Amino acid sequence: MCIFQPMGVTDQQMDAGHISPTWHNAPSLLKPGTYVDYFAEMDLFLPISHRPYGDQSGPPHEADHYPVDIEIWDTGVQPQERPPWNDWRPAFKARLERLRVIFKSCV
Repeated sequence: MCIFQPMGVTDQQMDAGHISPTWHNAPSLLKPGTYVDYFAEMDLFLPISHRPYGDQSGPPHEADHYPVDIEIWDTGVQPQERPPWNDWRPAFKARLERLRVIFKSCV
């Protein structure tokens, strides 16, 4: 989950002459003390990242870095029962094979 990393997309002229949409970092508008509430209905491992480096408004060695605090609370809310697993792979493979047959006949 990437929440705190604003990105922009602009069209950029490439060396080869073509125009390509290019992602670029934008400065974060978040201030220290910004938080996210996250409720998990099952035990999980949740990696937390502070973006690749600070607020990315400048080079890594000049970026502002704020600590990331994590609080874990037991809400006492009973999680919902997990739905049964349905294996989608056989239907996907069958459809893929049908498309291969269709496209072979078009060539």
